[in-house]
Amino acid sequence: MTRQTQGLFVGCLFVSIALFVIVYIDYMRQLAKNNFVEWDVKTVTAGDYTIEFDIEERFYRVFKENHGASKPADMTMVQHFKKWITAEMESKLKQMPDLGFEDEPQEEVKIALATFAFDNAELILLLRERGLYIN
Repeated sequence: MTRQTQGLFVGCLFVSIALFVIVYIDYMRQLAKNNFVEWDVKTVTAGDYTIEFDIEERFYRVFKENHGASKPADMTMVQHFKKWITAEMESKLKQMPDLGFEDEPQEEVKIALATFAFDNAELILLLRERGLYIN
């Protein structure tokens, strides 16, 4: 075997090994992606079905003007707003087309829980100053 033939053989061997390593690494990457998707599907949490949005003061004011009069006497305005916005969200979600992800389309959409968080940083600072709020 001449030196040129030996060099050609070694070169082809290295190229073959490099191609094998590249294909193997790509295979492992795709396998990891599939495993992640499978894990994600198996570990569905409430956070996957949670939405969060800001309610502007103007929006709440318009709600009070349009729907405040229909508030039952035994209910606070915030409870009335919560009930109204839950019904509105359910109505809007029912109008969305079925995307075919489920075997059987959902007949109804129900909001499990609606909560409100208030921008009350000023109140917390005042309570801290007076020693009434412990973090």
